[in-house]
Amino acid sequence: MKCLENGIVPHVIPPDGIDTYELETSFEEAVCTPEEIASTQPETIAKCLRAGVKPDAYSGVIDSIEVVQKRYRVYDEPADQDGSAKRSDAEMLDHAAEGYFVRDPEKDFVYCPAGSKLFRKAIKTNGYIRYANKTACKRCPHRDRCFSTTLKQDWREIDFGKDCLEKPNNRWLKNDSSHHYQTRPNVPQRRAHYEPKTIVRIIFRPKRHLMDKRKCTSEHPFGTIKRALNAGYYLLRGVVKTTGETALFCFAHNLTRSLNLLGFQRLLAAVSGHSSLVFVGFAVLRSKFLGYIHFFDFTLGLYCFPASA
Repeated sequence: MKCLENGIVPHVIPPDGIDTYELETSFEEAVCTPEEIASTQPETIAKCLRAGVKPDAYSGVIDSIEVVQKRYRVYDEPADQDGSAKRSDAEMLDHAAEGYFVRDPEKDFVYCPAGSKLFRKAIKTNGYIRYANKTACKRCPHRDRCFSTTLKQDWREIDFGKDCLEKPNNRWLKNDSSHHYQTRPNVPQRRAHYEPKTIVRIIFRPKRHLMDKRKCTSEHPFGTIKRALNAGYYLLRGVVKTTGETALFCFAHNLTRSLNLLGFQRLLAAVSGHSSLVFVGFAVLRSKFLGYIHFFDFTLGLYCFPASA
């Protein structure tokens, strides 16, 4: 939807058996003049779409656009149960020792029944936050009370929702004879109600011939990088390192394309104004990713280091 509001037609491949997408955006009442409907400016296009008017620029890709009423489920804010959201660290540790996983929403970690801290590992697609601590679980003397040691996984993972502050460790509570175990703890139910909201519903139909053209144009470089340059996986970890590694892959691909389109002599003339170290860097990257051994295949001594260096 953001692409349409910015004047970009996203020809995205729909799932099998589906030719259209149903998009929704918030309704903003406005009067659109014929000049604004015929305009191609992103601000004017966004104004028309939010007002429920189809711009002329999207006459071939938007089948229908209408203003409708839709009911949305709105959850009420949960009440503070016994001040659980304002407990101190000592109180949370004491409650966790009874056999519960207690979450601290401010510091974003979870106390386990053994007294260790479980830190955020990932956010799942359903919005739940997963906490784990592999090192603490592997060294914990109470592992048999927390989870089965026969499993291949040697640590415990626990998922918490946005408003959930504690969860019982069922295996721990079963093994604790001094605690009255409950199969289903008394968890307060979240209250919700429905509110009507005015929205703009858009039926968007992407063009399949443009999608086929995009596949032939944009997918080819990625296939060449993964197959011809043998760059189907990363050697490093982390966003910063893998971003740099991807930049090197793309640079090697662009250099290969330049050689094929321009030829060696024209490429050499194009980079002749740059420093020798930059050109040597080009040659080193070319030899690294393309597997060439003799990458100093020229006689200009300006770009070559002496053998004694």
